[in-house]
Order: sequence, then structure tokens, then C-alpha cells
Amino acid sequence: MSTRESKDTAYTLEMTQTLNDFLGDYIRQHKRIPKDINEMVSLKIITSIPVLPGGRKWVIDPQSGKISAQ
Repeated sequence: MSTRESKDTAYTLEMTQTLNDFLGDYIRQHKRIPKDINEMVSLKIITSIPVLPGGRKWVIDPQSGKISAQ
């Protein structure tokens, strides 16, 4: 794994954890899972959507209630 790939992986893992913490707050406040991450931005749960390397996007799994990079 190159240094760049290692940094991208570390960034993605850190952002995933942070976003899942905010998602947990959202679910506790609203008693439901948002349809997508944009809903969290529009309600000011997060200020913006972190950019992912490689053109991937953030996806919320409606079954688990977790955000992941895909």
C-alpha cells in the first residue's frame, strides 16, 4: 500500500467514525434513519459532506443505520 493509499484509508476510517457518531445523534433526536447524508446537512447535523478519495460516496445502510464509503 502506498503512502497516499494509507492516508486515504486513514482519512476514510476517521470520517466514517465521525459521521456515524453524528448519525447516532440524528437517530436519537429524530427517532429514524435519514434517507441520505444530505438530510443531515440540511438539518445542520453536519455542516458539509466530507469528500471521499476515488470518487466514492457516503451511503447510509437503512438496515444497520450506519454510514459507509462506497
